[in-house]
Amino acid sequence: MTPTLRWIVAIIGLLGGNVIAMTILIVSSGAGGGAQVIPDYYERAAHYDRTIDQEAANRALGWRIEVAGRRVTVVDAGGRAIERVTLAGYPRAHAAQRFATRDGEVPAASHGWLDVTVTAERGGDRFVQQVAVEAP
Repeated sequence: MTPTLRWIVAIIGLLGGNVIAMTILIVSSGAGGGAQVIPDYYERAAHYDRTIDQEAANRALGWRIEVAGRRVTVVDAGGRAIERVTLAGYPRAHAAQRFATRDGEVPAASHGWLDVTVTAERGGDRFVQQVAVEAP
């Protein structure tokens, strides 16, 4: 085999390997049950100034989030629990499987790391914060 032919075979082999690798990646990416795109990604990015304003309001309230297993609670600066807590989120591994609850409890069907938006309201005060929760 001449050196020229060896280079041609090597280049064709690398290109063929790349085609095989891309085919495997494309097929395996569809095996997870659909697209894995972060919900409302563009909307959240376009209105990031609202997130900054909400974070300032959260700091002024002094409320904080406490997570115990599947239970998410919000407590005020005095340590009293806020009654109206809603959760909305999705598992990181399956972004299409969204959930929403009004009782502060992560659904039993959700496992692994979850991106959760916690909303708590009392009187005219509103607390909204994004957290990552690991559900057993």
